[in-house]
Amino acid sequence: MFFLEPDTTWGLRVEGMKKKPLYSVGEVATMLGLTVRQLHHWDELGLAPASRRSPAGYRIYTEHDVERLQRALVYRETGMALARIRLLLDNPASPQEHLVSQLELLLAQRETLTKKITAVEQLLEKEMAKTPVSVAERAEILGQEWNPAWDEEAAERWGDTHDWQVSQQRQARMSAQIGRNLWIA
Repeated sequence: MFFLEPDTTWGLRVEGMKKKPLYSVGEVATMLGLTVRQLHHWDELGLAPASRRSPAGYRIYTEHDVERLQRALVYRETGMALARIRLLLDNPASPQEHLVSQLELLLAQRETLTKKITAVEQLLEKEMAKTPVSVAERAEILGQEWNPAWDEEAAERWGDTHDWQVSQQRQARMSAQIGRNLWIA
C-alpha cells in the first residue's frame, strides 16, 4: 500500500520510492528568471505546460517540465517565434539533438552579431573622427544583412535617454552636411 505525503514544494512522495521534486509556478519563475505571467501564457499556448495541478488548481511542474522550459528559453534566445519553438519541442528529438540544434543556431547568431558589432565599430570610428558618412558608405558598412527595424528598436529602447538625443543631433548634422555636399557637387 502506498501512502502519499505532501511536500513543501507541492511534491508528493510515495513511501519506499525515491522522491521526485515538484515545483510551484513561483519556484519555476524564480529558478528560470521568468515571470509567473509568462509561465501561465506558455502553459496556455501549450509551449511548456505544467503537467500537474494541485487540488486547488495551481500549476505544478515536474523536472521534465522544467527541462522543457529550459530548452524553450534557449530557442527563444535565438529569436525564434514561440509557435516554432513549440513545434521543435513537440518533436520527439533527444535532449542531445535539441542541444546540437540550439548550438548551431547560437553559433550562426554569434557570427551575425560579430558582423553587426564590426559594422557599428566602423561607424563609431568615423563618427568620432568627425568623418562624414554618406548613405552609400553606411549601406556598404552595414551590409545587406542590416535590418532597418533595428534602428526602430534602438529608438524605442533608448529614445528617452540623453545619449540618444545627442546621437540624433549628430546624425542630423551629418545628414545636413552630406546634403550640402551633394547640392554643391
